[in-house]
Amino acid sequence: MSFLSSLYPCECQWTDDQASDIISCVQGNPTLGFTLILQLTGVHGSKQFDSLTRTKTVENIISSMSPDDIANYINYLLEQVNDESM
Repeated sequence: MSFLSSLYPCECQWTDDQASDIISCVQGNPTLGFTLILQLTGVHGSKQFDSLTRTKTVENIISSMSPDDIANYINYLLEQVNDESM
């Protein structure tokens, strides 16, 4: 079961209200942002999450994250690029 389906029964029906709920949660607790981004864009999510859901969920989560978590996310992305180039 993926992270999204554990939150909402059908991933195909992601709505703006659900995206707003997630973003509000991160704004209230910015340390959740990094974990949520990894779930939304990781193995059980999609790197194209915002495009597929026609939302700006990932974009808005990133804008709400703490500077340390943004740095962690950038390091994570760099690791992904380095792993794929090998």
